[in-house]
Amino acid sequence: MKTRPLIAVACLLALCAGAHAQQHLVKRKPGLWEVQNTTKSPDMPKMPDMNEAMGKMSPEQRAMVEQMMKDRGVGIGAKPNSFRYCLTKQQAEGDVMPPADPETQCTHKVTETSATSARFSFSCKRKDGSSVDGEGRAFDLTPESYATNMNMRMQHEGRQMQMQSEQKGKWLGADCKGLKPLGTQ
Repeated sequence: MKTRPLIAVACLLALCAGAHAQQHLVKRKPGLWEVQNTTKSPDMPKMPDMNEAMGKMSPEQRAMVEQMMKDRGVGIGAKPNSFRYCLTKQQAEGDVMPPADPETQCTHKVTETSATSARFSFSCKRKDGSSVDGEGRAFDLTPESYATNMNMRMQHEGRQMQMQSEQKGKWLGADCKGLKPLGTQ
C-alpha cells in the first residue's frame, strides 16, 4: 500500500507535535524515550502491529526498514506498536523539535496550556505534495512521561484520509544505547 510511508511520517510528525507541546510546559529529560502508539482510521484497513510486521519481513527487508528508521533517529521499541527515540539535552531544553523527515515542512501552534497539559495543532507538507494536519491534546506531562490524543487529516495522491492517534511516552534513561538523536542525519 502506497500510503504506508505517509502513515509512518504522520506518526513521526504526531510525535514531534506532541513533544513540541510538552516543551512549552514541563521540560523532558534528555536521553532515550519509548513511545507506544495506537492509530485508528476509518479510511484504511487496520494496520498490523509494527513489531509483528517487522518480524514477518525477510532479514534484508527488516535491516533496510530498521536502517531507514535509525537514520531518522527512531528505533523499534520493546512493546507492541512502540518506537524509541533519543532526545539531546539541547532538544529537551529548547522550544523546537527537529523535523521528523527532511522532506517535510511543518508548523506547530500550542494553545490552552496548564501545568500538565496543552492543546496544539500542526500542519505539515511534503515535497511530493502530500500533507498532514491536525490537532491534539498533550496531558499527564512530567519530565519522564507524557500522553497525547490527536486527530489528523492526510492528503496523499489526491486521496483524503483521517486518522486518530494516541501516544504514551516514557523516559527510559540518559543512555540512548547507540540511537542517534531525533532529527539528526
